[in-house]
Amino acid sequence: MKRRTKLRLLEISRVIVILIPLMVVVIINRNDYFYSPTSTVSMTIGGCIGVVMAMLLSFDKVHIRSRLVLFGLIFGLAWALEPIIIDLKLLAGAAFLGEIVNSIFFEGRIKRMRRLWEAEEAADINAKAQEKILDKIINTGGRI
Repeated sequence: MKRRTKLRLLEISRVIVILIPLMVVVIINRNDYFYSPTSTVSMTIGGCIGVVMAMLLSFDKVHIRSRLVLFGLIFGLAWALEPIIIDLKLLAGAAFLGEIVNSIFFEGRIKRMRRLWEAEEAADINAKAQEKILDKIINTGGRI
């Protein structure tokens, strides 16, 4: 399996490990969170936004520079996830547990795999450049 594939699988596993404790808490307390159609819709919207944000944060793709966008996201998530905010302490603890597991099992491996993958790409580029130079030397009878 290629390093790039392993890296992507590790990154996906990291997102899953971070989200599993949160999903367990939501499933256990589903009667409190999904008590009406309106709360179900808002929880679905907020959950989808939360999962997308977790994935983007995990892949280091989020760089929010505008405070307007940041506070808009916070407002939207607070509105959509209003039933869950009551259990914020429990959910924050579950997220903390997921992040601890991520730090222990995935973070170091992902960093090492990313460094190795980047080193392999640089080595491939250098090898191709040297190959072109050797082809020129061979084809021109020793002259470049």
